[in-house]
Amino acid sequence: MAFSMLGAMGDYMAEKPREIVKIDLADIVDDENNDFEVEGSIEIEQKNALLKDSIEQFGLLDPLTVRPCGDGKYKLISGHRRKLAHERLVKEGKTAFRKVDCIIKDAGETDAEQMLIEANIPNRVVSDWEKMQAVKRMNDIFKRREEAGEKIDGRRRKHIAAALGMSVSAVGRLENIEKNLGPEYKAELKAGNIGVSVADKIASKPKEEQKALHEEKGAEVRLADVGRPATPMPKKDTWTYKIVDIPIEIGELMAEISREGNTFRAGFRCKMDGSEAKTVWDEEHTYAGLDAAYQGAMELMREDDDASAMLDLREEALQRQREEDNQRENVKLEGLRLLADMLLKDWRELCIESAGGGEKCGAYQHAANTLKKIADHLDGVIRNMEDVQRVIQLSAEDISGPRYAGDDVYVEFGDKHHEADCYEIVHHEWNLQNRGKVPWRNRKLVLVNQADIHPQPIDTVIPVPDTNPGEFTKIATDIDARGFEGNFECKWEMQDADGENCFPNKRWDFNIRIQVTFHTSDEGDTRG
Repeated sequence: MAFSMLGAMGDYMAEKPREIVKIDLADIVDDENNDFEVEGSIEIEQKNALLKDSIEQFGLLDPLTVRPCGDGKYKLISGHRRKLAHERLVKEGKTAFRKVDCIIKDAGETDAEQMLIEANIPNRVVSDWEKMQAVKRMNDIFKRREEAGEKIDGRRRKHIAAALGMSVSAVGRLENIEKNLGPEYKAELKAGNIGVSVADKIASKPKEEQKALHEEKGAEVRLADVGRPATPMPKKDTWTYKIVDIPIEIGELMAEISREGNTFRAGFRCKMDGSEAKTVWDEEHTYAGLDAAYQGAMELMREDDDASAMLDLREEALQRQREEDNQRENVKLEGLRLLADMLLKDWRELCIESAGGGEKCGAYQHAANTLKKIADHLDGVIRNMEDVQRVIQLSAEDISGPRYAGDDVYVEFGDKHHEADCYEIVHHEWNLQNRGKVPWRNRKLVLVNQADIHPQPIDTVIPVPDTNPGEFTKIATDIDARGFEGNFECKWEMQDADGENCFPNKRWDFNIRIQVTFHTSDEGDTRG
């Protein structure tokens, strides 16, 4: 089991009633170790305004966590933005907010620092740089614990991953970046100009190469610029690939590839039930690589009556299986959607009960926060299942290629899902590469389902800069989440000057998901 201070304190607090005491703001001291953003930027101030309004209307549903620090004072462990909201309300003359609900925990400096980090990283939107700093601080904390004689079973990285709500591999990447990334690209990471995937790849290079790469590319570096060398092809002269999913009662089909010097030949071997096996080779074409030769073998099969019939039967069997799987998944998905709706309804009712005060107020608060976390997790499961369903649907449909032969686009992987409060402005960027052979001229990205969604992009038609094959370009928009809760998908198409979809075969590559929530408390990503 992973070692977590919040988990340990939670187990301890569960053994006794949740005691909430009111403490004057003047007696609460900010933690000097809190490096997380509390105020200043436009985005954080928008969240602060929503948080202040929520506390004024519903009260503080999630108390501050503090620890005694002497002379009747208490040092803040978790809740810096909630405390700031109370301070701003008092400045407005609303003195009823001078005393703040708090939970007092008996914790030393090391325990308090760990709880501060654990309370912030998993529960709010933080930058990659902040995550890296949190991992570094957690490593220092565990090192201090070990030097003090504490025995912590298992791997330190596993404990850190569990405490911060990350995967073990994500922690490993951040440790590699912190240790090996040069100062030039650390500055780019801190500024948000590059992401973890690119930073991790750059960190694997010698510092001299990193510096030279920064002088050449700067923040415009892409994964393709820092990719590892291709794996050498194994030294062999023949390859046989069995075509799977052909019903056994029909027979078997295999792609055959041979190498002669630096070129490859393609063929296949086919054995239908009740007949002798036959081998066919392409005598007209040679290929420069193994992948191309495999595609050549598949094309050769399509030209043969027996092999083509087997491929058709294979596709029919796969289609039936896809339809059965899709039907089962639809039943599961509908059940999960109903459960998610029930959880959100119960959460709203608990929020109303907790705002009413009374001796059960603390229990209602705890139950509401726990229920919201479960509902958020379930919503993530539903989104993942919906994505899988789209892939199944796409594979089952006969979709043509791009509108223009030889045209192709790569949409760089990034965060296509945003979480927002009602009326929050969300910023989204697309990093695109022209991966085809057709220059892009007079193109635009167009929102095609505005009538079906509530969030409102500032620009529903975004010009795409003229882009030649191989070049990258970046476009962006701001989206007003507006005042409707729910999960929404903004569907975009790249269109040409005549308004035709350039990539009907990539209908989801440009889409954005937005989860809009009206926060009636300062839990979740609004924690301070």
